[in-house]
Amino acid sequence: RMRLMKHDVNLGRAVFWDIKNRLPRSVTTVLWTNSFVSVYSKDNPNLLFSMSGFECRILPKCRVTHDDITNRDGVWNLQNEVTKERTAQCFLRVDTESMTKFHNRIRQILMASGSTTFTKIVNKWNTALIGLMTYFREPVV
Repeated sequence: RMRLMKHDVNLGRAVFWDIKNRLPRSVTTVLWTNSFVSVYSKDNPNLLFSMSGFECRILPKCRVTHDDITNRDGVWNLQNEVTKERTAQCFLRVDTESMTKFHNRIRQILMASGSTTFTKIVNKWNTALIGLMTYFREPVV
């Protein structure tokens, strides 16, 4: 969802290498394949980040082409505490890794069921679904 403009990609790589070189190698290792860098620039109006199974996209008010206020589930209005003015919107969704974990958990329940009764399988399914909806209730609903 980020436009891959050459100057933004180069800036993202520079930030990655700067952070990687600042962290002691004895403490941690930062790999390019597992990294995500978002650049906010004239060509990329969104700030993207992923944290704890959530993908967040922040769209500042000044980058909206027209006064399009989205009031729906999974969208947070970010506002200035002093002026109470809406400064940005944050769009939430569940990341693909967390969805894959849920799918694999359901597969595990079904594959391990064998000759188990239908009631036990449904109880495990409901437990997994309740856990998913409890943790990801905001972007899912």
